[in-house]
Amino acid sequence: VNHRSAFDPISQFYPLRKYNLAYISKPENLRLFMVGRVVSGACFLPIDRNNDREAIKSILAAVDYLKRDICSICIYPEGTRSKTGELLPFHHGSFKIAQRAGVPLVIAACSGSEKVKKNMPLRPTHIYLDIAEVIPAEQVKAMTTAELSDHARDVIAAALKEREGEA
Repeated sequence: VNHRSAFDPISQFYPLRKYNLAYISKPENLRLFMVGRVVSGACFLPIDRNNDREAIKSILAAVDYLKRDICSICIYPEGTRSKTGELLPFHHGSFKIAQRAGVPLVIAACSGSEKVKKNMPLRPTHIYLDIAEVIPAEQVKAMTTAELSDHARDVIAAALKEREGEA
């Protein structure tokens, strides 16, 4: 899923609740007002981008959760929120989790969440989460992480363009 706003996990939590998601995010997010409360109530795997050893532990935990069918993993491959709404470059390593776990990869595009802060508290904001493509596990294994990353970015860009063309 692309990452446009701090409201992304909050807005995705309800429509995806039956999928038992674990989010991978930086540890600092637990300290954010409201976001921290929601994230700490959900399964949260902190990934310390400044400590490779700890980051690998989180990645391996995510792989283990997937292999044991404990939950699905939600990751924002841009690594941080986009301040402009434009897609940022994707981190290829984000796709190692699906490869190592041998699971399908769900590519989703989120739009509208970047408007929540501006519209609060008086105007409602429509947020869209479009499941753009599901790549079968066999295909995930056959592709490199760079290929998966580039493909996912292209699919999300096309889905955002289509959704925002409707607005």
